[in-house]
Amino acid sequence: MLKCGCISNNPGASLGDMQVAMENTTGFNGNPVLEKEDFQAPAGTPYVGCLAYPSGTNTWVSAPLNASGLAGIARTGYTQFRIEFDGLDDDDDTVDDFIGFYPGDNKNAGNHPVLEVRYY
Repeated sequence: MLKCGCISNNPGASLGDMQVAMENTTGFNGNPVLEKEDFQAPAGTPYVGCLAYPSGTNTWVSAPLNASGLAGIARTGYTQFRIEFDGLDDDDDTVDDFIGFYPGDNKNAGNHPVLEVRYY
């Protein structure tokens, strides 16, 4: 689950769903460290889930993984997830559209992303 830090001009209407992609073993761009190149690198397993748009600041959102996502989790090593829009990359209206999510190193531990695994 991800906790939303801020929303400005929610881009959902024009940019489409927030799809979750994943890469295991070496991470996006061949490196498990987060880098700007990760967002251009192809995903080993695209479209493993769909993240709901947050309803406001300080709300939690989650994306249950589909069968491909569950099968793609590295049991040893790294698994990285990336959020990407399935529609346009920009709506070209010259207005910033963004949703901010708190990172894992946020000073408030209550804001850290959570990987929740449920077995049924």
